[in-house]
Amino acid sequence: MSVKVYFGKQTTKGTEATELVDLGVTDFSGGEKYNTIQSEVLSGASASGDKYLVGIDVNFSTPIEWSLKTLETAMPGIGYKEVGKKPNIYKIAEEGANYYTVILYDSLNKQVTKFVDTKMNTVTLNITKGALINGSIEWIGTKVEITDENDFGTTYKSKIAKSDRGETLVGLDAKIKLGSSPVEDIESVVLTINNALEAKGALNSIHAKRIVRTGLQTTELTVDFNYYDKTRFKSIKDKAVNNQSEKLEIVLGGESKSNVKLEFPKLTIGSNERGDYKGEGTQNIAFGASINNSESSPMKITFTDITII
Repeated sequence: MSVKVYFGKQTTKGTEATELVDLGVTDFSGGEKYNTIQSEVLSGASASGDKYLVGIDVNFSTPIEWSLKTLETAMPGIGYKEVGKKPNIYKIAEEGANYYTVILYDSLNKQVTKFVDTKMNTVTLNITKGALINGSIEWIGTKVEITDENDFGTTYKSKIAKSDRGETLVGLDAKIKLGSSPVEDIESVVLTINNALEAKGALNSIHAKRIVRTGLQTTELTVDFNYYDKTRFKSIKDKAVNNQSEKLEIVLGGESKSNVKLEFPKLTIGSNERGDYKGEGTQNIAFGASINNSESSPMKITFTDITII
């Protein structure tokens, strides 16, 4: 594929990012959707009349493979800010999700597509045994601009981070604790963060003017175990019925110096299901993260020994 996608945090709305990182996309879909309204003036025949453009929606999806650098660059996009250095610690911020610049460079067609003032609406991270750690970012934007290849060389090439995005994280390297105990029979974990955003327009423009939050951010996890443990199943059931919370810790990057730890101090149990009744059984647990904990954040994310842009 002749396409590369870069992203970078903006300092403010309306100001392009000054530094860009290779997002590590595996595909790209979406873009502009043209909203029209149908005229209802009677035409004297049984056929529709004119349609008029009344607005343009900008929504696109970037399936990706996560690296430590892309994950850290995405932190402001989920509304998290740095609260400590060496190691770099992130917690949720009052300001909410940050604006980003996204650049799609198509070298085959010699074309640059620029998305400015975009925000991450939904972010997913999939940790699966025997697979690379992948996921996706669902973006919501305000405007799209298309220029030729020369614009990439003169405007954006100098903004690309000098160090590359780094290696893709591998599911096999994940270390997980449920409660205070290490767990070795987890087959997959899916983390989904929804910022609950919507683009808002105005009478004087076909483009959205700003992106606003329409609800509270949600952080949800689903955990799949590769066999049924009756003691664990009963323990989770008892906690759910008694309105007790659980906690989870995930370390990505293995035993190397550079890794990231995701801590979920307070998880509400949404469901606890048994499966594979023909075989030895499986277990699936759904959690929702709460901000009401000692860290005052649904997640606490710690990056160790990472070179930041």
